[in-house]
Amino acid sequence: MKVALVTGASSGIGAATARLLSSSGFRVIGTSRRVQPGLVQLDPRDESAVASFAQDTGTIDLLVNNIGGGIAGAVEETSVREASEVFEANLWSAMRITQAFLPGMRARGSGRIVVMSFAPDLIGIPFRGVYCASKFALESVFDAMRHELADTGVQVSIVKPAGVATPAADHVPHAAANLEVYRTARAHVTRLFDGAMRNGIPPEHVAKAILKAATARQARVRYLVGAPARAIWTAQHIAPPALVNYILRRLVKPV
Repeated sequence: MKVALVTGASSGIGAATARLLSSSGFRVIGTSRRVQPGLVQLDPRDESAVASFAQDTGTIDLLVNNIGGGIAGAVEETSVREASEVFEANLWSAMRITQAFLPGMRARGSGRIVVMSFAPDLIGIPFRGVYCASKFALESVFDAMRHELADTGVQVSIVKPAGVATPAADHVPHAAANLEVYRTARAHVTRLFDGAMRNGIPPEHVAKAILKAATARQARVRYLVGAPARAIWTAQHIAPPALVNYILRRLVKPV
């Protein structure tokens, strides 16, 4: 029985992924930052705790880096401290956990690493700039890692949905600063962004993509999940930059 580690498994995509992997024959170890029945409590910010957890767990076959976080606010409103917390959740935690388990995978000559990103990869969404930046950074790091591991038997994939209907939509923090100049545009974008999450695709759809990445003979580099994600990717890579710029400006200043 293959062993899968799923971080952030208490709800949403993580919980759906843990259920699907378990029903597909994996022995699943799920983690949560808070105490949750059936899950291992693990603070991914604590390097010594992560190292001890990896040593106790031993070699795994699949690592699903699902922990994440965001922040709503203009770049000017977002402090460096607040931005650092988003990068901690979306990048440093994934790096820390991956570095702890990667030596075992390399030694055995096999393994899969999956990270959760976001459909846009070439544009920054207004009032979600720091969140987008953290996901851009995540993809850059794990793209580099994929090439570094090319001859080791360890495969790396990035899963990219757009809006996903998870409880996270109700818990996105807002930047502490609240500048009047951004009030109308910020509120408009926040309504659209939060609505896309609340009315997005079921997390089970994302879990199916993760299962494909875990079981395909040759995993894809990226898995675009859902029609909105594919449309966003196509617009970024095919549409003229002027059109993309126009769409983003209309997002900030709706007709």
